[in-house]
Amino acid sequence: MDVPAQASWVIKKIFSVAKTISSVNGSGFHQANFSIKRMYNALRGEFAKVGWRKMICNNPTPPKCLFVTWLIIHARLPTCDRMLKVGIQCDQVCILCTKENETHSHLFFSCEYVDVVWKDVMRWMNMSVNTSNLQSILQYIQSHCNRNNDMHQTHRMMLRVTLYMIWKEMNDRRFHNSSRSVQQLLNRIKMVAYIRGLQFKKVQTLMTML
Repeated sequence: MDVPAQASWVIKKIFSVAKTISSVNGSGFHQANFSIKRMYNALRGEFAKVGWRKMICNNPTPPKCLFVTWLIIHARLPTCDRMLKVGIQCDQVCILCTKENETHSHLFFSCEYVDVVWKDVMRWMNMSVNTSNLQSILQYIQSHCNRNNDMHQTHRMMLRVTLYMIWKEMNDRRFHNSSRSVQQLLNRIKMVAYIRGLQFKKVQTLMTML
């Protein structure tokens, strides 16, 4: 039926959605094999899968680590180089190594302090990842950690927790005048991952063996 002229915007919206749903071929409500998933995919359309989806989706990592990781992937964290672009002045020297200017790439992947942290995490988890840049980590996940078994879940969780703890360490030093040695930060990374892993049956057995 036609939409009544005197109908409210809510009723008009319902009629509009009904027409959209009816126009989807092979996914109508009247079909005996109706599938919500099929309807959702038909309405959403086809999109290429992003390369970082395994780094973010379907995992036991703490939400705060996931959020920071998502920001790191999109280079949206307020590192010094990004703050300068928007006109905010700050001390450009990396507060972790005090040798080079702080940029997104340097802070998470090139800093001497961070490099030691990454190498120790790799040894602890028996992983062989090139941590010199984000693209190498994403490629490693796509090729070696793209399944949902306990080992792959744990490896992805450790990478995300490490990224978060590096960011937290920088902020603690800059805003709270508090710093950790490399070993102290490593212990913190392991503790966060271990405690979180014990909450999920899929990875708790593996975490207890580390």
